Amino acid sequence: MDLITNVKVSAVNSLTDARFFSGAGVKYLGFCFDKNSERYIESEKVFQIKDWVSGPSIVGEFSTNSNPDEINLIIEKIGLDYVQMSDAFPLGLNSEIEKPIFQEIVIEELSDLYDLQTRMDERSENVYAYVLNFLVHSYPWDVIELDPSNIDIIWKATDQHRVIIDTRINKENVLNIIDRTKAYGVNIPAGNEISTGMQSFEDVADIFEVLERDA
Repeated sequence: MDLITNVKVSAVNSLTDARFFSGAGVKYLGFCFDKNSERYIESEKVFQIKDWVSGPSIVGEFSTNSNPDEINLIIEKIGLDYVQMSDAFPLGLNSEIEKPIFQEIVIEELSDLYDLQTRMDERSENVYAYVLNFLVHSYPWDVIELDPSNIDIIWKATDQHRVIIDTRINKENVLNIIDRTKAYGVNIPAGNEISTGMQSFEDVADIFEVLERDA
């Protein structure tokens, strides 16, 4: 499937997920290495999954529960292509990571957008793309876009950097998000298996149908 934008899937934790999203044409598969997260996946399992999929780049997603040495060890062990770093890490650690970085920027309040450029500049070293995370307070897109200044700020960021939008994305809003922000891509969370090898992809399949490029 050929998509009109770059899609990153976060917190993949099963082969079922990985194979579906790979076939759907996503560009990046993210795996969560935060041991305190319910989406945590062991590095050995990611290594096994990686052998069964082709196409997407592999992104390791890390919180401050890991230090740079631990992150670099997993990079080497699995062969990660990118690393996603929480913005809770102390400033200056990006230079210690041995792969390009997806730098997460958490937007806890919409007023945080006014400091967006400063926050991006502070963590720009070794950054491949920024992930704007609006999910901490579950800001839906229709609330974000109500204030034109929010869109202006995001647009200025996407004009200068690769920016991935992480909000509650669905088939109704995804094209509007891409069109209004000119973002590099969008982030979609992976789901849970109903049982081993079985999972419902109805909602995300609808998103991919909207994003599929016309032949």
